[in-house]
Amino acid sequence: MPNKPSKKLLLFLQETGAIHGTPEDIALAKKEYTRLYKKNWKQNAIKNKEIRATFTADEYSHIQRKAAARGMTPTTYIRKLALAPGGEPVPHTNRLLLILQKLRMAAIRAARENASSVQLLDEIERHLLEYINQK
Repeated sequence: MPNKPSKKLLLFLQETGAIHGTPEDIALAKKEYTRLYKKNWKQNAIKNKEIRATFTADEYSHIQRKAAARGMTPTTYIRKLALAPGGEPVPHTNRLLLILQKLRMAAIRAARENASSVQLLDEIERHLLEYINQK
């Protein structure tokens, strides 16, 4: 079964009018689309660098487990791990945000009842936000 053309290719064929043309017209348009696609890819490749790493099946499973435990894809986990300031990505960001939300609720409640703990809770909240947003 032949590959189904991508939406972008179909759109290109429609824009050029080749979609209703002869098989030769379609082939020429596809060739032109491929040329333009590769040109665009090269221009973007200059701006963005790609690193490829190969892992054994066991290593990849280990990475998948660590990424899933943090609610990330393996690629996102590896990227954050490589770029994290301390060499460790911010773990469980969603859980930390929930803690931050509960902390804010406690600070609001403390502000109503006891003003002395509000300053401490605000400081804890600020540190937690800095930790989550570190890059």
